[in-house]
Amino acid sequence: MRLLPVVFVFGIMLACVKSYAQENTALIASLVPTNHRLVFDERQNNAVMQWLVSSIKKVNGRWRYDESAEISGRLLKQTYEFYEVDRDALAASLERLADDESWRVIFNCEGFTCGRSYGWAEVLENKMLHGTDSTQQYWVWQGDGVWYSAFLIERRNRRVYLQWLELTVEDKQPLDANAKNIMSVWDTQGFAVLPVRPSADASPTRVVREENPSPLVGDADFALLVQWLGALEARNFAVVGHNQVKGQADQESKSLRDAQALQRALKKVFAEHRFTSFGLGPIVPRGDWAERIEVVPLER
Repeated sequence: MRLLPVVFVFGIMLACVKSYAQENTALIASLVPTNHRLVFDERQNNAVMQWLVSSIKKVNGRWRYDESAEISGRLLKQTYEFYEVDRDALAASLERLADDESWRVIFNCEGFTCGRSYGWAEVLENKMLHGTDSTQQYWVWQGDGVWYSAFLIERRNRRVYLQWLELTVEDKQPLDANAKNIMSVWDTQGFAVLPVRPSADASPTRVVREENPSPLVGDADFALLVQWLGALEARNFAVVGHNQVKGQADQESKSLRDAQALQRALKKVFAEHRFTSFGLGPIVPRGDWAERIEVVPLER
């Protein structure tokens, strides 16, 4: 799945900002294995950054990638070296943390889909990130007024390296830039991906909810989806529900009900469009949202 790369600066959205160093550091510190060395630990006020939001490739001797809008804020940048650590388990811990904190996934990639690790080491200006291409993994997330990214890789000597970035937003204006970044991701990968939210957080119309009381996407996500769909030439879409919640019964039916609820909400906005709903349950897993809905433009 194509997406946008990440370690320089992100568009920003929320005005509610967490306190900087200790509070945010505790989030990553809670899952860092004890058998590690903190190689770099940098903090900078008034940092100005641009996050990478795509995979990388070399064209005519230069690394090519997409970047976000310029963002300013308080930056925390750390590099960890781990000994005798399971890279897959650490990656799973990072994704659980993002899920528990309800961070939005702006971009992620894994293995060869990210590009070459020596390129990431060069672009991110960190030689320690040059490892085995098949083991690399990269994420960019957005929280409440804080942006996060992680680059994880293992070397042939079995040592694992993690570069962790947090940017606490000071500029409260980049909402439009953030929306453009998200829609750029959707344009690049060819479909929109929205997390299913608890019912208290979602509401595209109470009428829809009463017909089907299942959770829907959040209001901000729904508004962004409407904006994205309105700019497309396509008039025929698949609305595909996914559910990989462990231990939840009837995942396929639940994912279909979520897709049907969103389908009805979209039909109220786009009466002339055609939306067909599907429920795939857990058969197409992803590492970000256990419950999600994808809206896919179709040729006909």
